[in-house]
Amino acid sequence: MSRLGYIEPEEADAFTRKLFQKIGMVPNLYCMMANSSTVFDGFIKLTACLDASKLDKKSREMVYLLTSQINGCEYCLGSHTSTAVEHGVMGVEETLDARRGESDDPKINALLRFTKELVEKRGHVSDEAIDNLRDQGVTDEEIVETIGTIGLATLSNYIAIAGQTEMDYLDAPSIEGD
Repeated sequence: MSRLGYIEPEEADAFTRKLFQKIGMVPNLYCMMANSSTVFDGFIKLTACLDASKLDKKSREMVYLLTSQINGCEYCLGSHTSTAVEHGVMGVEETLDARRGESDDPKINALLRFTKELVEKRGHVSDEAIDNLRDQGVTDEEIVETIGTIGLATLSNYIAIAGQTEMDYLDAPSIEGD
């Protein structure tokens, strides 16, 4: 049972109802976020901004999955695994690799190592972490967009965990040591 309430689209105030209309499908997490139209609006706007970023969708999803893995958010692991696979962004095995912090792509691998260090050390990354990104051609713009993706994931992770959001996606497959 969830700890926080859900605001269903038909129960929402006019502003929040318009937000729901913008996104179409309304997962439980969004209904929980809608308890604050300000946070919900900011979440939707940041999501849209990152969708238009230089950092590609696959890299952002892999960063999102690793952040959710480190933060222990089963809800976000389930939702992002399901949507990444359904929309052809990556296969199931790649979602598991992301959660392990691994990729065959050297640039994505550097982004994942950076993500792990940034999340675990709460932003206090080493010079080496930044140098590794630059060695793979990652620009300052992409570094900031990676941090933005981590921030977005952390916001949704914390709301889902603290609110005990009920799953409306399939559970993410387990990884070894899970």
